[in-house]
Amino acid sequence: MKTKSVYLLFISLLSVLFIISCASRGNLSGGEEDVEPPQLLSANPPLGSTNIQPTKIELVFNENLKLSNLNSNLLISPVMENRPEIKQKAKSFTIELQDSLLPNTTYTFNFGSSITDLNEGNELAGFTYVFSTGEEIDKGKLSGTVVDAQSGQAPENDYLWALLYENISDTSVKTLSPNYVAPVDEEGNFEFNYLAEKEYRLYIVKDNNSNFYYDLPNELIAYTDSVYVVDTTAQIINEPFVLFEQEDTLPKIISRERTKNFVTISTNFRPSVSDSLSLIDNYNIDYLGDSIRVWLPENSTENELYLSLNGTVIDTVSINQWDTTKVDTTLKVNPKGLKNFSYYNEKKISFSQPVADINREKIVLLEDSLFVAGGVLFRQDSLNTTQLWIEHDWNYGKQYDLTFNDSTFQSVYGLYSDSLTVSFTTPDLESLGTLLVNVDSVDVVDPLVVQVVKNDNIIAEKIATEATILRFPQLIAGDYQIQVIIDSNGNAEWDTGSFDEGRQPETILRFQDEINVRSNWEIEVDLEI
Repeated sequence: MKTKSVYLLFISLLSVLFIISCASRGNLSGGEEDVEPPQLLSANPPLGSTNIQPTKIELVFNENLKLSNLNSNLLISPVMENRPEIKQKAKSFTIELQDSLLPNTTYTFNFGSSITDLNEGNELAGFTYVFSTGEEIDKGKLSGTVVDAQSGQAPENDYLWALLYENISDTSVKTLSPNYVAPVDEEGNFEFNYLAEKEYRLYIVKDNNSNFYYDLPNELIAYTDSVYVVDTTAQIINEPFVLFEQEDTLPKIISRERTKNFVTISTNFRPSVSDSLSLIDNYNIDYLGDSIRVWLPENSTENELYLSLNGTVIDTVSINQWDTTKVDTTLKVNPKGLKNFSYYNEKKISFSQPVADINREKIVLLEDSLFVAGGVLFRQDSLNTTQLWIEHDWNYGKQYDLTFNDSTFQSVYGLYSDSLTVSFTTPDLESLGTLLVNVDSVDVVDPLVVQVVKNDNIIAEKIATEATILRFPQLIAGDYQIQVIIDSNGNAEWDTGSFDEGRQPETILRFQDEINVRSNWEIEVDLEI
């Protein structure tokens, strides 16, 4: 009996253990999630070594690694002519140097975001290996910021580098490889560490071909005339570097696109009527910023156009013949600036083809349902043959209906427009406010282009050439800001800089304080520069 009782107890205990084991299977856990990046266990030569001339460096970490995008992430300073060869193992990698090392020089290998653990992808951000071929590690630091010339904000930082040169020639960025390279981050900041105590030139370059030279027309640059003296203290450059793209001084055609009646030619400069830009006689030309649109004569058989600037042929463009089965049947009409009416916005009509004739008898303008004699006037856009400006003295607080009946407009190719009515209401006078900008206390040396801005859009602008008060009436109530262009060349617009000519982009002053313009009210602000 005793043996049987012990046996039954033993069986019962096994059953309990089995039940507990089964019940706990669903609750098994792999432990806490790994959120730690790889940690360096050892380096050969050791991190921070001096008086060494290594040909190979080995770095060992505490877990399996993954190396990514070394070409864009790994920055070596001073810059080496030949990139080192990197060989990876599970928890380590070696750097095999291909160049001879300079004497008495501190070398840094900044791996950026390239080192992560294999499984979770935890990033060892900004890991830097440092050694010196001399007796000590250099301690110099230099940092600063970069802003975009037009927006005043941090620029896009893809391929954006700070380049530091021991050669202080003002052309070193075009002819020499930099001694030190530092990335520019998303907030526009850059920082150099472990610098030798020397004088340097500093440039910021949007390096589109990734060769650490300023050598392409579409690359952006920021520079100053200063030579920066680095010592053992941390140097901070207080004035931001202003990044800009200079205009190419040699006009040429970049691309062309053919439609039935016109060819759009993209150029590398901003042509204007004053440049005497011309093609073959009797061609209509629209000036569209950095491109032109050439309207071809009907049934044109031309297969090549010559682009001439001030009487000299600067480029040619070939024209493929258009598929004649693609035929437009009507002239498209698109009124702009009327529906969301403002006394400052542009009021114009855009057409799908240049307009040859306007039948004014087919235009009807109603003001509060009453016929307006004379209707509206049109003014041809001097740069764009497919645009007409609408001119009229719009009264306050009125309902307008502007109708263009069928065949009001005829294009140079004989197409007619369909009928179209645009209805809109102008603001009441009592709903508008006035902003006065006091430039009375400013010592105006260069003309000032004073702009009223709302939600990053320029609403209105006026030019001050002397101390005065600028008046901006008829503003819709709301919050505005002021920005000012220091118009150095007096052409009433912002101009970019030129590295080749040693000219910085024109300064734009942005005043962050919001100005609340109230209905039927006048507010005055003092401009302090």
